[in-house]
Amino acid sequence: MSPPGVGLLAGCLYATEWVTIVYTPMLISEPIYTVTLAMAVFTFALALSRQSNPLSLAAGLLLGLAAVVKPAAQAIMVAFLVAWLCSKARRSAPLFLITYLACVTPWMMRNQHKYGDFTLSEMSTVDLYFYIAKGSLHAYPPGDLEGSRINADVDALNREWLSSTLSPTQRSRRMKQEAAATIAGHWPAVLRQSAIGLLRTSLGTASITAAHSLDVPPGRVSRILLNVLPGIQILLLWGLAIAGCFAGFALRREIRILLAASIICVLLPAASTLAQSRFRVPAIPEICVLAAAGAAALGRRMGPTKYRQELARTLLSLSDL
Repeated sequence: MSPPGVGLLAGCLYATEWVTIVYTPMLISEPIYTVTLAMAVFTFALALSRQSNPLSLAAGLLLGLAAVVKPAAQAIMVAFLVAWLCSKARRSAPLFLITYLACVTPWMMRNQHKYGDFTLSEMSTVDLYFYIAKGSLHAYPPGDLEGSRINADVDALNREWLSSTLSPTQRSRRMKQEAAATIAGHWPAVLRQSAIGLLRTSLGTASITAAHSLDVPPGRVSRILLNVLPGIQILLLWGLAIAGCFAGFALRREIRILLAASIICVLLPAASTLAQSRFRVPAIPEICVLAAAGAAALGRRMGPTKYRQELARTLLSLSDL
């Protein structure tokens, strides 16, 4: 399959990805974040492929915009640096850092002036303290997919912090210190809950969100279908994406490294006790591109005629989900 064919298949996989369809119409940050992040990652992939400085600068700017939309994008800088180091482009300066910092620094200076904390956002501290550290002190049932119990605990703990007389800087410092101490004392629980959270984020089917969006509560058969069919689809995507990581003829090495590292940098920060399938949405474009490359690799092994037949069946089955 030619590169345009891989791109077309990736577009078909993305257009029929169930969890993305569920969350796209909602007024949450993930849809906008997904667009800006995907633009940044694919622009940087093109920059690596063509060794283009202007495209590298554009990718850094887009990543900065993605970080302003959702600060979790800061982790994607690790993927950019890893891919850059693994490419021929490392012979030149990492220009994407310039435009990225030019985009996020004004907001960090604003936070320094207003709160005395030179940071883009304190969401990482909130997640570390409330959902990772304090979450390890309780055994939350895996079946509580809506996270109602941990949300109740977080609300109660947050009210205690709001009643304190600490400044934002002092509060942030105290939270980080307490989080570090709690994690050190309960690291097995942290690892266990993070592993469960990673599975929920990676394999979640958004069945509860989909059920809530229906006018009539779904019956037993509908609830089963809302879990089974999307579950089959995401397992298929993950299987093809893993195969795509080794499809050297379809995607260049540095591109595969960039896509795989970006997926990891999206999923790992979301691995906590409140993990949900919507946290996977920003990684879906990259997963679909790798999945398309994996499908191309499998097709190359099966032969052109049989591959086209299997590809047609796959696309028809995806369109039915």
